[in-house]
Amino acid sequence: MADQQWDKLWFKTADITSAVVIESEELKEVVTSFTANVFRVGRIVGFPAFLAGLSARYQSAIDLARLEELGRLFLSEPESKDVELLNRLRERKELHIKNSMIADIEQNKMGDFLRQGGDLFKEIMSLYDTDEDAKSIFNSLILSAWTTMETMLGDLWETSVNVRPTHLSVMDGKRQATKKSRADDDDGEQIDTKSIPLKDVYRHNLDLSKSLGTILKGNLKFVNLGSVVKAYLQSFYTDADEIHKLIQEESLLALFIMRNAIVHKAGKVDVKFMSERGRAKVALAKWQGLTLHDSIEIDGNDVRGLIEPAFKTGATLIVEVDKWIKNHPEPRSLYFL
Repeated sequence: MADQQWDKLWFKTADITSAVVIESEELKEVVTSFTANVFRVGRIVGFPAFLAGLSARYQSAIDLARLEELGRLFLSEPESKDVELLNRLRERKELHIKNSMIADIEQNKMGDFLRQGGDLFKEIMSLYDTDEDAKSIFNSLILSAWTTMETMLGDLWETSVNVRPTHLSVMDGKRQATKKSRADDDDGEQIDTKSIPLKDVYRHNLDLSKSLGTILKGNLKFVNLGSVVKAYLQSFYTDADEIHKLIQEESLLALFIMRNAIVHKAGKVDVKFMSERGRAKVALAKWQGLTLHDSIEIDGNDVRGLIEPAFKTGATLIVEVDKWIKNHPEPRSLYFL
């Protein structure tokens, strides 16, 4: 059984979310959703370690309660049926657990608690054949992480176009997107901004001044990275070098490629994986030598290496888009249908 490296999986989500400091009121909902989703993934990451640590602490509290009450660890047959005794033991146990958790929080030792829990969980997992269980958890984390990024990228683009339609809805960066995108040509679609279905116009009460992003997003498949990259390059076509750099970061591409391999090929190498991995040579270095139909083996360290950089890229992208919005106000006279 391979070393699953559970102890390398955990990372501090607060370090990521605390970096998302913005000024635009319109982007706050995007930030709230992104932060909640990052924390959700982080809780899943830390839950095995937390559960193992809590289980050990639970057993320790039981032992302490019995030693204090009885002077020994085991109950006699009559004592195991003594309701009053059992209630006193339960109260002592709960008090020990509560005090120990409060102490960890007050002394900022939750990190130590999770590390110890991680070590214990790793030891427990090593005693049994848990490779498939671990793989399921690791794969689920990668899928959840990509869903977080996919949602944020779509929401951020939509909101940005809604609040800066004059600048962003024109989509004048078509030629630039074709030249600069790291995504395959087949992955993205050009967005038609010259025609808007009449039903969409009526749906927004004939006022498109704050809804063009929502309408245009409906014409684009925001479910693959190629389309997302092209949408950003086409919209943010001036004064947006940093945004262009971030939306094409290798960390996003690596997470997307790995997600596709898991979802569409059950974690096996296919022709598409072999052709795409070269565009993320650093992030996917471990899997560059795999051949067709090989299993893509991942451990806790790999999962963190895929998820954490992508989340950090996402956090930085939100901040950069916020700066762009601040520096490009809408003109006072704006006429839409």
